[in-house]
Amino acid sequence: MRFHLSSTSRILGIIGVAGLIVAAVPQIAEAAPHGGGNYTCYGTMAAPGALAGNYANVYVAGVCLIDAGNVNVSGNLMVGPGASLVADFGQNDQTQSGTSNLTVHGNMAVLQGASLLLGCYPLVVTLWGENSSGPNLFQAPDFPCDDDANAFVTTATLAATETIDGNLIADQPLGVVIHNTTVRGNVTVNGGGDGTAFNPVGIFATYIPGGPPNAPGQLDAPIPLPAYNDFANVTTGGNMVLSGTDDNWYGIIRNTVHGNLINTGNTAAPDGDETINNTVYGNLVCAGNNPGVEYGDSNGGPNEVGGNATGQCGFNVLIPNPTPASVPGLPNYPLEPVSVHLH
Repeated sequence: MRFHLSSTSRILGIIGVAGLIVAAVPQIAEAAPHGGGNYTCYGTMAAPGALAGNYANVYVAGVCLIDAGNVNVSGNLMVGPGASLVADFGQNDQTQSGTSNLTVHGNMAVLQGASLLLGCYPLVVTLWGENSSGPNLFQAPDFPCDDDANAFVTTATLAATETIDGNLIADQPLGVVIHNTTVRGNVTVNGGGDGTAFNPVGIFATYIPGGPPNAPGQLDAPIPLPAYNDFANVTTGGNMVLSGTDDNWYGIIRNTVHGNLINTGNTAAPDGDETINNTVYGNLVCAGNNPGVEYGDSNGGPNEVGGNATGQCGFNVLIPNPTPASVPGLPNYPLEPVSVHLH
């Protein structure tokens, strides 16, 4: 179903206008960054703006970074249409020490065409790759921080731990990538994306470290990436929903969802839907996705579901692990369940 309301109107209606409406108008008077008032952050890719310190409400009107210390928003944070917020830095890059964590005590909204990179960590995962000896397993950091000097090896150390006390809602965004984050309410991404073609764009082509596997334990230098959606190592107190997106790739991996996990009506390039290794206390629904759910090259395991698992993620669904399109050349591709009972 397509809605004809603007993204701003829809999200304000969902999370409530109190406290956020003042931040949604870029012409409001700005407080000093550390002053605890309402603040509008401007910037460009060539000269991004910066958030640091305490705020009441924040509106992101351009390209803005959280890389100069911790940010605490007592109200709500909104990333405006076409704007970008990059919060995948592990330290205060002005002092080369400390942290650059984000805490939003209200809700977070990402509007039409906007982009969000949120959270990073030194978590090392096992993936499938290929070198001169053919397909093999190797270890690499999952999503290291952009400022980690060891981002390309398994000795990455920095992390940015993000917290949203309310909901995170994105309507028709360009892409939302979330790692190492706690959202006490719901996480919802509705529509958006930049299509299935590999088209490097915006902050995805600039602020994501790492690249394809080069050798066990090491990644190539960063390569420009297309827009995509990814929830990984995210804990939600409510539901997690990804619906109606159009991406080159999207992932829903290793999350803990205390409500329901919904993955419906999404389109990706071949081998572009990895919904695995999640712990879901409610129900898991995967339906109408093209392609269907896959293990990909992640060397992952099944979702563990406390309620019902239906559709492409159903308890009775067996899929190859790894996916042949992701890891060609293996002698066999064992079939494994995509979901199992939690208890």
